[in-house]
Amino acid sequence: MKTTSEIMDEICISICEIKSIMWCARNILNDDTLSNREYSHLAPVIKIAEEKFDKLQDDFSVLENKIQ
Repeated sequence: MKTTSEIMDEICISICEIKSIMWCARNILNDDTLSNREYSHLAPVIKIAEEKFDKLQDDFSVLENKIQ
């Protein structure tokens, strides 16, 4: 079984990964050379990443409170 600290480290890494995905996706969406078709494929991915990010932040907060 993983320790609370190990779980927190994994959650922190996941948060950073998802945050990077969202940043890249937003930069792509801001690219004026893309067509509407390309935007429509990217939008659901961004929504999923944002939902996962929110959940990971919540989980991290719970674990952080347990440690303190």
